[in-house]
Amino acid sequence: MQYASPVADRIDLPAKFFLNQKGVDYCVNRRVPLRDLRGFDGEKSLGFDWPRCRAESLEHMVVGHMLSCIELDRSEFISVRSPLIAMTRSVLYGAVIARFRVELKRRLVSQPRTAKILVNPSVAMLFSNSAALAAALNSRSAVIGDLRAELRQDCEGKASRPGRFDDAAEANRLCARLLDAADSDSMLILSLAPPGSVGPATETVLSYAGKMGLAEQLALLLVEFIQIAEKSYFRSMAEHDRYARSHPEDLPRLLAEPEFRSRLIDAGSRRGDMMTLRVSFEGSRHDRGAPTDIAIALRTKGLIDRVNSADPETRRGKSVRTTDLESLLKSAARDDSYADLSLAYYAGFEQACAGEGMVFSSSVVLDEMKNETTATMRIAI
Repeated sequence: MQYASPVADRIDLPAKFFLNQKGVDYCVNRRVPLRDLRGFDGEKSLGFDWPRCRAESLEHMVVGHMLSCIELDRSEFISVRSPLIAMTRSVLYGAVIARFRVELKRRLVSQPRTAKILVNPSVAMLFSNSAALAAALNSRSAVIGDLRAELRQDCEGKASRPGRFDDAAEANRLCARLLDAADSDSMLILSLAPPGSVGPATETVLSYAGKMGLAEQLALLLVEFIQIAEKSYFRSMAEHDRYARSHPEDLPRLLAEPEFRSRLIDAGSRRGDMMTLRVSFEGSRHDRGAPTDIAIALRTKGLIDRVNSADPETRRGKSVRTTDLESLLKSAARDDSYADLSLAYYAGFEQACAGEGMVFSSSVVLDEMKNETTATMRIAI
């Protein structure tokens, strides 16, 4: 299988990569060493605990639907903003490419002119015999190469039309990545189809290029929200500091001091209080294991809303409240104007997803008993 080179080659971001059964089988068959890992929910699984990874490797695992989830435990995320953006981009790229491969083949075989070719006994034999398929791909490699070039040219022409994409050059780059990642047998099917069959394939490429184009927006929404969550985390950690408890009026000044934040981080690490970011993948059996949903959950100490958990009045009648991310950001914006930026990113991303045929949803659990917030964003591709 061929995959285009990612934008950034290395992601310097320590994380745990939990494998599903398909990923475990892949690694066992190739004698790749695995480790026993335990997630924040206590579940154990096999996988990798890497201080860094290649973006290409991460994308490959997502495209192959080998991961059940990725987890990051940190006391702060602001110092890893760039690698976090790179990881988010690779995750969405991989998920979109996986769905594209499935959708391209589905659309090709559903076309009447293509279906007539596939019921031919000699053609059907190619796809039931791996040796015959390999030989056919080898003998028609030049034709398939020309076909990829034709599709790329067709995509470039349609991507440049007014109103199709905001940035035609970026759209062309994404189209090229999708065409490089297209299944060889899909390209073989297209090469056997009658002339003029590239139209549906071109539209599929353009559609999924639009979905890939949302990766940057998702990454920016995530990192901006994490910055809001970090403020809540540090306020929660400050409740354990004797001086901060005695002088709450000095808390804004203290939190602006790097030395004070470092002291809070060290104390929180000793107690095991960490922020946890989890990226989960879900797929459908009917779609050959390609991930259909990505869920990004952030769990942090502190309640990200207007309620001051240090106020004795709020400690009465504690409960578990649920809301969505938009409502939470609106609440946070009343006390923190910086939340307005995250709210704008949220609205923009939700609208962009709807425009590309994707579904974006969110949920938030505010656990007053644990003084903990868990916010989840879900993207259905």
